[in-house]
Amino acid sequence: MAGELDFSEHQVALDAIRAAEADDPRLLVIDLTEVEFIDSTGVKTLLDLEGRARSDQRTVRLIVGPVVARVLDVAGIAEYFDLVRRT
Repeated sequence: MAGELDFSEHQVALDAIRAAEADDPRLLVIDLTEVEFIDSTGVKTLLDLEGRARSDQRTVRLIVGPVVARVLDVAGIAEYFDLVRRT
């Protein structure tokens, strides 16, 4: 994913995530290093993903750059994900 993960773009992200989930992987890796902005809708999209993953006994690994890492840290939800932080 690249650019913005916000209200106007969350459906595109959700469609891509759902397509990846359809294969029922045990590990789902999402690269967010090129996301330059994330709003509350994007955060909710990630939290919903985490909830489905927990229910399906799937691990979600997010590869994040500084922007997404900061938002997840400030929101207090970084610990819900297996994060790989990139600078």
